[in-house]
Amino acid sequence: MTDERDLNGVVLAGRYRVLEQIGVGGMGTVHAGEHIEVGRRVAIKILRPESSARPALVERFRREARVTARIEHENVVECLDVGVSDAGECFYVMEWLRGEDLQALLRRERTLAWPRVRAILAQVCRALAAAHERGVVHRDLKPGNVFLVQRGDNRDFVKLLDFGIAKLVDPMAAEEEQLTVTGVAPMTTAYASPEQLQGLPVTTASDLYSL
Repeated sequence: MTDERDLNGVVLAGRYRVLEQIGVGGMGTVHAGEHIEVGRRVAIKILRPESSARPALVERFRREARVTARIEHENVVECLDVGVSDAGECFYVMEWLRGEDLQALLRRERTLAWPRVRAILAQVCRALAAAHERGVVHRDLKPGNVFLVQRGDNRDFVKLLDFGIAKLVDPMAAEEEQLTVTGVAPMTTAYASPEQLQGLPVTTASDLYSL
């Protein structure tokens, strides 16, 4: 594995200053950052160096940004920009979210009252509906990808995250879909639908099973 360079303080594409690392994923790392000109706080996902050397993974990473950006719904994390650093690192920029994911909430609270559960899941349903209308199947729906932020008086405003293994089901996406099909796509088995576990084609019904 290639050693990762220290990105703290690095400026990407002349616009975004990388601050501290806040998360680690399979292909990349997530950092707090800021837009230099306007001072806006953002989250920046950066592809790992070893992944950047593999064209298929680079395209899949960029595809994740495109898939996220095409949904345009208040309950889906917003993708703001995508680019490549001077050092060749692919990155994309998302809105900054302050809160916690549903997995962390459940770990702490253990159980939630039904009215609270209903309100959270109704928002997840709306996010999925928006994704499905745009021809996107999430394929990794789980509590860790349901992020809760404060929005006005709502302490549980949902932002659906991580479309890294999403599938495009519209006819125009056939070529792009090949980027995620290498045997069985990565998944979280505890929430995966039977067809995912068997490596069969998935539809929007797979997300509903996970929900």
